[in-house]
Amino acid sequence: MTNDVNDPTQEEKQSWIGLCAIRYCATFAIGWVVTAALAPPGEDPHQPDTFAEMSRWASFKDYMSASPGMFLLIAVPSLIILLVIGYRGQKMPAEQFRVTTGALLMIPLWVMLVSGSLLLLVVQVVFQGLFAAIMPPPLAPRRD
Repeated sequence: MTNDVNDPTQEEKQSWIGLCAIRYCATFAIGWVVTAALAPPGEDPHQPDTFAEMSRWASFKDYMSASPGMFLLIAVPSLIILLVIGYRGQKMPAEQFRVTTGALLMIPLWVMLVSGSLLLLVVQVVFQGLFAAIMPPPLAPRRD
């Protein structure tokens, strides 16, 4: 196992992973608030016989109450993907790196397929792609 002198150091990799994790969590939180705001209201559980829709505010609160579960189902696997990518530290052009990372970040969104709303899936895809576009630049080889 050879260690190239130009490879990023362990500290540089950890710093990149930390910065990515912070940016990802902020992007996920904003994305979930937008998802909750745009999501169609569901049926009111307090009036099961009338099939009445929830108010927008009640629907928003309902979706926001699901955010910890969605964090576990979507954000944690995404953070694990970022962790693996960061420690791998493979050298590739920035555009290829962002496209590859963006494609890998779509994998945890399979959970949204069972949501019953295409809008929810689209909003989450947009925010995962947005993160891939704004994530810190990939680990470049050092120029010693």
